[in-house]
Amino acid sequence: MAHARTYNPSVRVGNWFEDCQLEEDTIKNFLEKKERGELLSQKVGNLYKSVASNSSSTSADSGAALSTSQDGLLHFGDRVQLRNPGADAALVRLGRCQPRCPSVLSVSIGEEVLSSPAGALPDPSPASAAQSCQAMGRNVFTIVSVDGTPEGKPVTFNQPFQLATHSSLGKPMFLSSDRVKFGDTPRKHGKQAVQFTAESSFLTHWRAEYFNPQLRMEYEGAPIPVGEPLILKHAKTNQGLAVEDKFVIRGLMGTEFDVSSQTYFTDHKAETDANHWVFAANCPPGATGAAASCDQ
Repeated sequence: MAHARTYNPSVRVGNWFEDCQLEEDTIKNFLEKKERGELLSQKVGNLYKSVASNSSSTSADSGAALSTSQDGLLHFGDRVQLRNPGADAALVRLGRCQPRCPSVLSVSIGEEVLSSPAGALPDPSPASAAQSCQAMGRNVFTIVSVDGTPEGKPVTFNQPFQLATHSSLGKPMFLSSDRVKFGDTPRKHGKQAVQFTAESSFLTHWRAEYFNPQLRMEYEGAPIPVGEPLILKHAKTNQGLAVEDKFVIRGLMGTEFDVSSQTYFTDHKAETDANHWVFAANCPPGATGAAASCDQ
């Protein structure tokens, strides 16, 4: 008990001056961190505002609001979600696969964000598939051209593009993947990892393929419709983006499915529902035809 402080600092006993100075320094450090926004409570609040803020409104100032597709097609510069429809209900009834709820590609938020300056995302940040499909900063992405196609032009099947994170997360980060190398820390699923990196390279290039493999060549070069299922392939490795429902990531936003670059095939040599994705956007009021299914 020799190290314990027996008296209040107001009692002039022992190292009373040092105790008073220590309390003053503690309060001073607290106020300095508060001014710089480095308190844990401030980081959590800023993180929630930037990453998990509600963006259901379609107004221009709504932050991470999805773009509105007037013609039902995907365009460069659009802000969209990438959703997995979940397990095929017919296969679930037949007992061919386990039930899996719909999910949306998201930036996984771990505890390391709280220890970074101003709550910035680490580079790289792992990708995940969240069960909540509500549009927010961490699951809304911008379609970026890599071949010089101007914004507003439709994206076509087999045309390379990038998926960039929303501006509310700070500097843009791109969906990336690469083969597992010697010395890399493997993910639990052991497949090709998917993550978000700040460096734009060939590893961040992706391309969409038509859903039906028998008509894939005929649809090459055709505009990509929004709200229709497709296969998203990594340009370098030619592996499909997949939901790993048997492996989860635990973070500040809860438990979410892991994501990999791995093409899974059925008995008929077609991609399974783990590789099925849909670009989701807002549809204009009173839309009909292809534009009517934008946000389905």
